[in-house]
Amino acid sequence: MHLAQVVLFVDDVAAMQAFYGGVLGLAPIEAADGWVRLDAGGPVLVLHATTAPAAPPNHTRVDTPIKLCFH
Repeated sequence: MHLAQVVLFVDDVAAMQAFYGGVLGLAPIEAADGWVRLDAGGPVLVLHATTAPAAPPNHTRVDTPIKLCFH
């Protein structure tokens, strides 16, 4: 089993993308409203808004800010 991506649920996707891009040099692979996938040189780092615009009403991520996705 291999780690495919790590999803971080964040309050400000743009600010976190600027941080990971500026400090670690992670380039965007794909983006849409409320999330961005960054090239981390292996597993992908996904920054996802804690409340996504396309999510059902009153749907927020509260159990954990991290989601690991395996192949």
